[in-house]
Amino acid sequence: ELDLYVERLFLVRKAMEALPAENKALLSLRYETGMSIKEIADLFNLSDDAVKMRLKRSRDRIKQLALHG
Repeated sequence: ELDLYVERLFLVRKAMEALPAENKALLSLRYETGMSIKEIADLFNLSDDAVKMRLKRSRDRIKQLALHG
């Protein structure tokens, strides 16, 4: 069970490396530092909806890369 977790973590981290720098920054700010959508939007001069869409697309891309390489 731990081996599966470690393998998935490795695949997710590897997939994140393939993302553009801005997308990695958005994900990091949202999920590692806990910034709100509004705070991120203000920081990047984007609308809240644009931030939400970029986060969704980044998550989808990570899932795709982690599952299919």
